[in-house]
Amino acid sequence: MTRIAGRGLLAATFALSVVVNAGVVQNPQPAQQSKNQQTPPLNKTRRPARTVSEQEILEARDLLDQLGYWVNVDVTGNDVSLRHALIAFQKIEGRERTGVLTIEELEALRVAQIPQVLKTGYPHIEIDLHRQVLFVVDVAGVPLRILPISSGSGEFFTEGGVTRQAITPTGRFKVYRKIEGWRKSPLGCELANIGLVVIVYDSEPLAETDAVEPE
Repeated sequence: MTRIAGRGLLAATFALSVVVNAGVVQNPQPAQQSKNQQTPPLNKTRRPARTVSEQEILEARDLLDQLGYWVNVDVTGNDVSLRHALIAFQKIEGRERTGVLTIEELEALRVAQIPQVLKTGYPHIEIDLHRQVLFVVDVAGVPLRILPISSGSGEFFTEGGVTRQAITPTGRFKVYRKIEGWRKSPLGCELANIGLVVIVYDSEPLAETDAVEPE
């Protein structure tokens, strides 16, 4: 994961006056045009940005997959998985969150490194509230999937007559229940098994003494 402020536009109007007496123009002289009036100013136009090619879109998709971002490599064009993967990449790299593939974003992908995770040694999920991303991590500490998230904003909301605050608590948790049935998602299936450790942290990593070891 844009606010646009409006700007006023100021226009100037020029008029040419003559002295009129009893309906007769005094001293009618041919109008003298200035050099600027004779030669209209040149309009400087910005060259439109080059659009990425289909081959470059495929390259970006492969690079995102190699870096661990969750993207569908079996499709072409700008699908929803490419947009979400780009947003996650932009969040990790501190770039503007547009979700749009440009030449600049492709160049950044070409030199990017695999993001570092907080814990290694066992499969788990990490949720970074500061960067608003989620990592699905394997036993070696390599991000298998990186997704953008939107956590609680801290604002109050009312639902069913009850007012609560939207907060995502930090800490170390475990998956203890899953919804029965299949819920189709463009980002894939459910990967969190019962008992999987979930670490939620903000800008400061959690203390080692709070760690929950896998059973």
